[in-house]
Amino acid sequence: MYKWPVAGVYMNNFIRRLFGRFYSVNHSDVLSYQGSWRRGMFHGRGVLQYKYGGVYEGDFKFGVKHGFGIFNSASGFQYAGEWANGEQTGSAKIFYKNGDTYHGLLKNGVRSGFGELFEKSSQRTFKGSWQNGTLTGDVQIASNDWKFSGTFPDQHGRTSGTITYTDGAKYVGELLHFTRHGIGKYTSKSSNLISGCWVNDTSVHYATSTDDQGVRWYGTLENLKPHGFMKVRLPNGQNYDGVWDNGSLQRVLSVPKTINAKPVYHIH
Repeated sequence: MYKWPVAGVYMNNFIRRLFGRFYSVNHSDVLSYQGSWRRGMFHGRGVLQYKYGGVYEGDFKFGVKHGFGIFNSASGFQYAGEWANGEQTGSAKIFYKNGDTYHGLLKNGVRSGFGELFEKSSQRTFKGSWQNGTLTGDVQIASNDWKFSGTFPDQHGRTSGTITYTDGAKYVGELLHFTRHGIGKYTSKSSNLISGCWVNDTSVHYATSTDDQGVRWYGTLENLKPHGFMKVRLPNGQNYDGVWDNGSLQRVLSVPKTINAKPVYHIH
């Protein structure tokens, strides 16, 4: 009867055979090992297989995983990277059972330091600095429709930064759950500019909008179209006021003859 320490677990009733410089150890209740030994402990390269189906192949140091190694669980989890004193610490690539992947730094099995996470459910990639498993500070997040650069959202989903859309449009400002919400400026692919206080991505209060013809609009936008009372300034300096409904002009209220003339309101 012998007892051998293996990462804090003592094996009983094992068979030890010599294969060149490698040894093989079997223990029916815990694990089997094939690899290098030193001072009676796993040391060097080896393969450790657990009864529950997990397999580790890589480096050992006096009985514990240390160096580079790959661990595959029976459930589909894979860790390929650095180990320190038996812990998943250092640089690694992880494949999770749910389809997520992580490539970056860890400490004691927790994301810590710079890394990139791909989340399968949302089809988004999160890149930045991790602390205790959570992204903090400045981050880069990419989806199928946009790329975001800015601060990581708070617990309510609020953040600020720059979103670049796949069609070339760009938004700089405040967001809620990565939709335009708060003070911000939007530049379309055709260089139309819209700035103001955004609500639910497509409504803009106190808006200032400039289209590709140089026409400037002041008022409210709904679905990114003029809505309600608006002031308009044409490229030639002419001003007029009007009322719009979802982008359709309903009536003109005033058309001053000169820039300095006081508007005389007319209902048309």
